[in-house]
Amino acid sequence: MKTVIGLVCLLAGTVFFMLAFAGEEPYKAVVDEDVDVPSFYVSDKLAQFLHPGTAFSNEVFDSQHIPISPEVCCTEATVSAGLCPSVPNSLTGAGNSGWYEWRIQLPKEPVGEMNLELECGVLKPGAFAIWEDRSIELCAAETGEIIGPNCTRRPRTCLKASALPAIEAVAYPGCQNAFTPFHLTAYRNPGTYAVTRDAANHNIRNSVSLQVLDGGPGARIALKGCMDKTVLVKLPMDGELNVWGEYETDLRAGDIIEVRMVVPTANTVDIYCSRYSARIGGIGDTQTLLPDYLCEWE
Repeated sequence: MKTVIGLVCLLAGTVFFMLAFAGEEPYKAVVDEDVDVPSFYVSDKLAQFLHPGTAFSNEVFDSQHIPISPEVCCTEATVSAGLCPSVPNSLTGAGNSGWYEWRIQLPKEPVGEMNLELECGVLKPGAFAIWEDRSIELCAAETGEIIGPNCTRRPRTCLKASALPAIEAVAYPGCQNAFTPFHLTAYRNPGTYAVTRDAANHNIRNSVSLQVLDGGPGARIALKGCMDKTVLVKLPMDGELNVWGEYETDLRAGDIIEVRMVVPTANTVDIYCSRYSARIGGIGDTQTLLPDYLCEWE
């Protein structure tokens, strides 16, 4: 009898252990079906965390300029080897304004901070028309740089702040949630990672450690040609008020993150972005993975 009771207790303990450790794993999400992102844009290590069945109906890439340009991040060797994907890019040229917008739905419920990852081709003005597939190896650039002669940066110059793109990021409810859209708040990096609050109303406030992603001067970013730029977003929580007095809420699988990048007229370089130039990554609850066919509105 004791043996039977002991076995039941052991089994009960095993069940409890399994339930207590439901699982949390990384996820990576892009516009449309996540697993269909060309390997050119994501390493094998990260591809493990792309999920099928994630072509959600509300995901979209849009831009001010029609995406017809080539993938300028490909080198001559990459093109010759047939490894360059045929993905249209939208060009915002030097001296021109423009905007890009990505709407990405979360494949699972986030349980930690989210990465907004941006990676666009950035070249010196007019470089691709001259050098084509050699452009990124000869005339790579970063946003806001002061351009010198012959595909160079003018020596001893800093980035021009007014020429930098600015980011606006807003959370919208998906098929499993209901809330008023709100702007996301990012950590400044490096920084103290302190969540600073207004003494009067307890709102989260902009500070040396935080910045609401509202597309304003404080939300500017510098992009380097074909390299990732990561913006670390504070995990939204029910009842928190951001600097605009908007209520945050806990996010669920299927909720939409809209990332909008606005390029000012003072732009000094050529910027090429595609549907795969924005990615969202983080740690999610394994059991909340949501198939796209279950996330449709009537």
